[in-house]
Order: sequence, then structure tokens, then C-alpha cells
Amino acid sequence: MLNKNCNYIFEYINKDNLINVFNYIENNHNIYGFINILKLSKYYIDINELKNAEFWLKYGIRYIEDDNLKAIFSIRLVRILYQENKFIESLSIIKYFVNIDSWKYIFLNIKGDILMSIGDRDNAKKIWLYILNNDNNDFLKHLIKLKINSIY
Repeated sequence: MLNKNCNYIFEYINKDNLINVFNYIENNHNIYGFINILKLSKYYIDINELKNAEFWLKYGIRYIEDDNLKAIFSIRLVRILYQENKFIESLSIIKYFVNIDSWKYIFLNIKGDILMSIGDRDNAKKIWLYILNNDNNDFLKHLIKLKINSIY
């Protein structure tokens, strides 16, 4: 799909057009390139190549200047690192985003998941209770209640 500004967003990504996607991303460190990175990382997740998805998300994060877009990429990256049991690296990324108010509780929620995975139930529960008492997002509060109830 070609837009008015002659930038390209791949409608689908497969093994036949990977080289074109790579080249486009490397030459376009703009919103169109970043959208293609998200699509490319999803492609790699779908075929269970998490290392490649991780690589491209990190590549994008290096060039993104907008904190909100960087947070979106980082959420996906943290989830992949979590799946790969790279908990320390995940927690280091989370540490940065808990200082940004608009993303704080989303990243704290993921931190709670990671702490549960490594067996630190008490700190996971503390984080989730903190979210429950401080965040105004009803959906997240409902999700947190379910997580807290599952601890018992």
C-alpha cells in the first residue's frame, strides 16, 4: 500500500518479501518504518522466532524519539524477553517506564507477572495492590484483582 507521501506499509510479511521489508525499515526511520517493524516482529512471533522479533524491536527502539511509541515497542519487547526467561533484562526496561506516568501501571503489571514467574509472590502482590489502590483504569483493576486472587 502506497500512501500520498510515497511511504510504504507492507500489508503482509512473509519469507518472500523479508528482504524488501528489511531494506525499507533500514532506510526509513520514521513512523512508516516503525509500523513495519511492529508488523515484522509480529511475523516473527507468529512463526516462533522470538530472537528475531527481539532484534527488530530493539532496532526500532534505538531510533524512536517519541516516548509513547518507544513504550509500545518496549511492552512488546518486555513480553518477548519474559517468554525467553530474560527476567533481568525485562526488569531493566520496565525500570525506565515506571517513571513515566502514562505507562507506569502497565509496566508495573508486567513487573508483577515477572516476579510471580521467578517465585517472588510477596513482591508481585505488593505491586499489584499498589496498582489496585492508585490506578483509575477499571479494566486493569479487574485484571489485577484476578491476579491477586490467583495467588491464594
